[in-house]
Amino acid sequence: RQTNNTMFNEKLISETQKGIFSYFCLGHDDSSPNSQSAMESRYLSQDSQKLPVQHYGSFPGADQLALLMIARYHVELHKLHPTFTAIYPLGDGADTVPSYESQPIGRTIADHVAAVEGTMITKEEPDVLLAVNTPLASTGETEKVSKCAMLRNSTFELVNRIQSAEERGIPVAVVDVYFANGSDNTLMNLLSKNNLLSRLAAYNGWNTASNTIGYSIAQSILAPSMTEEDHQ
Repeated sequence: RQTNNTMFNEKLISETQKGIFSYFCLGHDDSSPNSQSAMESRYLSQDSQKLPVQHYGSFPGADQLALLMIARYHVELHKLHPTFTAIYPLGDGADTVPSYESQPIGRTIADHVAAVEGTMITKEEPDVLLAVNTPLASTGETEKVSKCAMLRNSTFELVNRIQSAEERGIPVAVVDVYFANGSDNTLMNLLSKNNLLSRLAAYNGWNTASNTIGYSIAQSILAPSMTEEDHQ
């Protein structure tokens, strides 16, 4: 089955190189470093190395891809050029390698932004601020005892930065990847206490980190087209 899957993906990459597809997005589900999925990704990278990011994307995750492609279509339809900046709390931040995945979160975010034809920026104010809630060290499972709400200075500081951006009129998408398969109760409590939940452009904290990242980016692009009632 895995051999057939690889052959099929090779064919799709070849068709993309011929211009049959304007964009091919290849997701790798549960792609921890030693997984079959990660190995296939490395193998296929040899075939796709000449394809630019405008036509080909290959990164962890699968469940987020449909919504990501809807957001890409929305960007193309309305001739948008969305810009993003990512902020992190204290810890490994962008270098965090989450559970079930084989690359740092910062790279996965950049891959997803490219998939919706966006641009990562660091100097000007972005169209969307990605507030990425990463742990101090490694991501854990949502059912762990450590998921109980605890006071963390790093989370207080992240929420303060979210509030500051929101007050300046910058849409904020919260990417809650502190735990796999669920939200961080410390962050959720602080967002609620500061009346920020309903003011966010997007919030996601579910399943794997890449699923959360993809949904947050896609929803932040689609959010301006929603009515206030639908947003609530």
